[in-house]
Parts: sequence; structure tokens; C-alpha cells
Amino acid sequence: MRNIFFRSAVRAAAFLAATLLSGLCGCDKVRATFDDLLSKIKPPPARSPRMTDAERILRKFGQPREKQGVGRAVRSEQGISYNRKWNYFYSVRPGEKPCMRTIYFTDDRFTGSVVHRPDGKIQKEDVRFPY
Repeated sequence: MRNIFFRSAVRAAAFLAATLLSGLCGCDKVRATFDDLLSKIKPPPARSPRMTDAERILRKFGQPREKQGVGRAVRSEQGISYNRKWNYFYSVRPGEKPCMRTIYFTDDRFTGSVVHRPDGKIQKEDVRFPY
């Protein structure tokens, strides 16, 4: 917001200077002054075209059934540190009990994944992203 206000103020000042100078000197001088003032404005940093880990997980598995966030407090579960986790439920075969996949994040970075099998076994999962 502050950057937008600054850019508007500089443009207004440049327009005023150009208007005032237009009667005193030639158009080339006005254009040079205007270009000099505009060159002092730095454009906002471009957003990185790379996707976040959360966006990659959403693309790979879809929306989770449960999202649990614990704020900034980092916790540990199954040997994986996290401050947010997503749970997905899915059936391996029709008619069987559903498995649960838990995806762990720390500050929006993927930190690990485990699959809870219907027989009670917990298996760490290696999730790879196509870059």
C-alpha cells in the first residue's frame, strides 16, 4: 500500500513538473525530466513463478478432508516436525476400511507424509513433486 502511494505521489510530482516546465523550455527537456523522475520508482518485486509445497500437494492429492493448524508452535509426530497437517481418507479397495494419509508442513514447507493402514500399521511415505 505504501509503495502504491509513493508511486502515485512521484507520478503526480512528475506531471506537475512537466506541466510547469512545458512553458519554460522545449519538449525534450520536459520528457527528460519526466523520464528521470520515473526511473527513481522501483517496481515491486515479481512473485516467484514457482509453486508452494501446499499448492503442489493440492494438485497431487486434491483438497484434504481435515486441516489442522497449531499456529507457530512446532510439534512432532511420527518423527516429523510440523505446525500444520492435512488428513486425507481414501479406500485402497472397495468395501475395505479407509486408509488415512497425513501430510505435514512447517511454515508452508512440506516436511513429511505418513499413511495409516486399516490394520494399524503406520508407514512413512515418500512424496515426490514433478518440478
